[in-house]
Amino acid sequence: MAMQKRFVLFLSLFVFMPVVAVGVLALTNSFRVHDLQVFGSVPSFSLTERSGKGLRSEDLKGKVWIASFIFTHCDGQCPLLCEKLKRVQSKFRFKENFRLLSITMDPTRDTPDVLKEYATRFEADPYKWLFLTGEKKSVDSLVQNGFRLASNGPGGAEPEGITHSFKLVLVDGFGRIRGYYDGLEDASVKDLLSDTKSLLRKTF
Repeated sequence: MAMQKRFVLFLSLFVFMPVVAVGVLALTNSFRVHDLQVFGSVPSFSLTERSGKGLRSEDLKGKVWIASFIFTHCDGQCPLLCEKLKRVQSKFRFKENFRLLSITMDPTRDTPDVLKEYATRFEADPYKWLFLTGEKKSVDSLVQNGFRLASNGPGGAEPEGITHSFKLVLVDGFGRIRGYYDGLEDASVKDLLSDTKSLLRKTF
């Protein structure tokens, strides 16, 4: 009889606990998924990663990714931006369908070897956080026409004469731009983390 009671108690807990768990998740908004705006689609592109391997936009299909724009000779805001990205990386390190892309705005000097050394400085996971370079004209076109951000132009505002945005661009698994965030502002990066989690819930 005692064994039967213990079995009934165990069975009750087995049925009841998942109900409690679902209730807690609902109360904490864990099932809430933001309806993010679509700002357009990123066009097809082909760039070179610091490893020397090519990366095509098609390789990112089904993945949620964040694009950023840097150059290694930048002594001002770029290192600050990469420190923010380092923290973003730590939040999603174990998410299979997540990537960070840092695209150099100075591809002439930022060769794969230079980018590799720079990435090491920020402990960039070579699998999760990709550093990309390519032909200058192609990079400028991608940033200006694809991501719709400021790119290299004559008389740039940076000390190196390079103009680029510190916006972070959130892209979904279909290559659609779902948000722009100030990469140097903690509040904006916090919003980025929340929206990224929301999109990752929709991936498999």
